[in-house]
Amino acid sequence: REAIRTLVADFGLGARSEFLLGGCSAGGLAVLFNADYVGSLLSKLVTGGGVAKYKALVGSGFFLDHPSVHGKGAAVYPSIFADQMRQVYELQRLASTLPRGCLDAQRLASKAPEDRDDGDPGWRCIMAEHVSKYVKTPLFFTESTADSWQLGCILTPMAIEEPQAEVEYTVGCYSNGGKQSSAVTTESAVPLEKALRAATSSGKSGKAAAVGAAGGESRDDSWGACVQSYEKALDSQGGCRPEHLATIKAYGSTLVERLLATGGAASRPGSGAFVTPCVDHCGFSKADWHQVRHRSDIGPGSASLEKWVDMGEREGDGS
Repeated sequence: REAIRTLVADFGLGARSEFLLGGCSAGGLAVLFNADYVGSLLSKLVTGGGVAKYKALVGSGFFLDHPSVHGKGAAVYPSIFADQMRQVYELQRLASTLPRGCLDAQRLASKAPEDRDDGDPGWRCIMAEHVSKYVKTPLFFTESTADSWQLGCILTPMAIEEPQAEVEYTVGCYSNGGKQSSAVTTESAVPLEKALRAATSSGKSGKAAAVGAAGGESRDDSWGACVQSYEKALDSQGGCRPEHLATIKAYGSTLVERLLATGGAASRPGSGAFVTPCVDHCGFSKADWHQVRHRSDIGPGSASLEKWVDMGEREGDGS
């Protein structure tokens, strides 16, 4: 609210202005949560009832609700990333801030038994593919079917047992050439810094063990080598075996299907997407955004975004 007031008072934001709300990665996901709210503030705070044009850009923020390759049969929730997001939802008590239509739909659809007790099923509305359907603001998605962060932290993270009572498991997440660790707690009320401290300590001491299908047995970490080398070589010589590449390709196809699905945010008139097969994350903030071209005459990603921004809401076709 104060930021918009500053734009109005000090930078001349007015009824003839065009306003593009954008964010990358977690910031892109935040755009989905806040786009309609920001639009309502513009209507209230800008003289004349709002700006001339308002749209939102979601950069590399369409994170999938998808199981990890290591999750099936392990002693954890199959989708490690989704389980982390569920706990964020509970810890921050986000139910009151998410679209009511999404919350109602998830609660209605959750009557089927799950692998574990989800608590309030409305937590799925913190996932981009679910909440984006209920955002009214025109949206433009810039995504990669081989998103480097999603490959490392959604498709291939490895759950690690934790000896500390307050920590359920930590996650070995390969992304952008390095290994990240995060903790998932058994109780949302446990101080986050304490959980993270336990995760960091176990990682340094080497006491943590990979959770196997039978529980506790070591698991092949060939996926780590594949993900870390994937940006350098798109073939089996780059650390990825044929089965790895097939799984990555299938993940990318799933991302496109869900992004462009009937009723989905990107298929709605006035919205759209630019999807590339390049291994990347937040590509629109880098130089190659001006070089990667679509097969059509639209041009590079930056040109497709510019064309979308210039479109009237009735012109968008979700392409």
